[in-house]
Amino acid sequence: MGMGHAPVCVITVEKEDIIKQGFTSLIKLEELLAEHNETIDSFAQIVEYVELNYGMDTALSSHDLQDIGDEFGVNKSILRHSLTLFRQFQSDFNKKYKLNITLGYHNEEQGDIYDDVSGGYFTINFGDVYEVTEQAKNMQKDIPFEISQFVVFG
Repeated sequence: MGMGHAPVCVITVEKEDIIKQGFTSLIKLEELLAEHNETIDSFAQIVEYVELNYGMDTALSSHDLQDIGDEFGVNKSILRHSLTLFRQFQSDFNKKYKLNITLGYHNEEQGDIYDDVSGGYFTINFGDVYEVTEQAKNMQKDIPFEISQFVVFG
């Protein structure tokens, strides 16, 4: 099987800018992670794994938490507490801004030197931020379009 590259476009929000808004749930999450020598970077890997394999809205069983904890070397009770705080932060953020936020993770070793993102990052769904204009909606009735991405090497 051949190898390829995939472009990724995300809308990022700086953690410091979010912290300034006083989200207690995020502040408590950071404190919990620091107490256990974890970072937002390492936690972002867990969140991304949970979202891809279980979905963030899924109530994780004790067995699921144990499996995830084993995969990332994190105690099950700390994992449960940190995911609960993160879900609370997501809810708090959504209540204030009516936007969904999550954590993603980009391994810089799998990227390029020109990448804007490295490690853990907060991201908002592209579709929640940008809307198609009335003109574009009118055109789309006759001529469908989509946002496309590509990578250029050279």
